[in-house]
Amino acid sequence: ALKNQGLYEKALEELEKSIKLGYPEALSYNLKAFILGEYLKDYEGGIYYASKSISIDPFDTEAYFMRARGYAETGREEKALADLDSAVKIDPSDYSLLAERAEILTKLKKYGEAVSDLKKALGSYPENPEIWFGLYKAYFGAGFYSNAVYCLSKAVSAAPEDPVYLEERAF
Repeated sequence: ALKNQGLYEKALEELEKSIKLGYPEALSYNLKAFILGEYLKDYEGGIYYASKSISIDPFDTEAYFMRARGYAETGREEKALADLDSAVKIDPSDYSLLAERAEILTKLKKYGEAVSDLKKALGSYPENPEIWFGLYKAYFGAGFYSNAVYCLSKAVSAAPEDPVYLEERAF
């Protein structure tokens, strides 16, 4: 509730109290990583708490995801990719992990691998505009412009009011 009210520091304090009272540490560390990284933009703090969560529960895909986000935001894409590889090995059907990994792969110019991940993600969510847009970027980066244009049109069809997709289509 505190996080949803924008009271991030207070939420972090309450999470620390809950840890001391015996609340599951891994989950609390995950929540701290999320608040620090996504809301406060303290990526190093997010990485730290996600790492603590992973040390307690090495099968926690959310912790790998949060740490990967922190690494990506601080220019450490290879480390982000390693974490996302670990998470996908744990849960290969999680489309959000596949899409996130594809974004990193695209940044690293590993377009074929990005396309493969995004096609798997589309198998679960064929109308997701973010996946179509990621596929557009991967195809475009690989030089497959016809495929890229098709994917961009699918993204715009799925989210016709999204200014990012419309702006990209205008170019």
